[in-house]
Amino acid sequence: MLGIRTRRGWTVLLITGVAVLVALMLVLGSLWQAYHEYSDQVDALEPRIARLIGITQSHPELLEANLLIDAQLAELAYPASQDGTATGTAMQQVVRNLAQSSGMEVSGSQILPARSEGNLEMISLNLTLTGGLRALESLLLDLPTVRPLVFVDTIVIQPTRVRGSVEVQEVMVQIGVTSVRLLP
Repeated sequence: MLGIRTRRGWTVLLITGVAVLVALMLVLGSLWQAYHEYSDQVDALEPRIARLIGITQSHPELLEANLLIDAQLAELAYPASQDGTATGTAMQQVVRNLAQSSGMEVSGSQILPARSEGNLEMISLNLTLTGGLRALESLLLDLPTVRPLVFVDTIVIQPTRVRGSVEVQEVMVQIGVTSVRLLP
């Protein structure tokens, strides 16, 4: 009988040992898989963290560049604090005065409806001018110096009919211009 109990004891011990070993392997396998998943996550996050560290280290340079861009925008575009209608009227007055000072006669001007493009509002204006070619040349050379910037969108030049001999070639000009206003 002693032999049966011993054999049974060894069998129970062996089965229990195998069960414990299988459970231990399952736990270790689960831990190994979790380790690899976390390791992959760390590998994926390291470049992002490095970029964030780089951004924080370059924060003063980014602030300086932002201030420079804000200063340039303030020079090249109408401010967001100015009303859109007031901006159109101010632009119209500037362009009309420039045309008249260059020797062109303004026979009509119209402020067109503003259109939004991202953080900018495009304010357009159509003008009808008459004058000599030299006056037109002067106007076209002076437009790029206007601040805030005025862009020429369209220009149509037609000679005017004059009876008799005229020393200066007169032209009628239809010009479309646009300026930019920052949106709040």
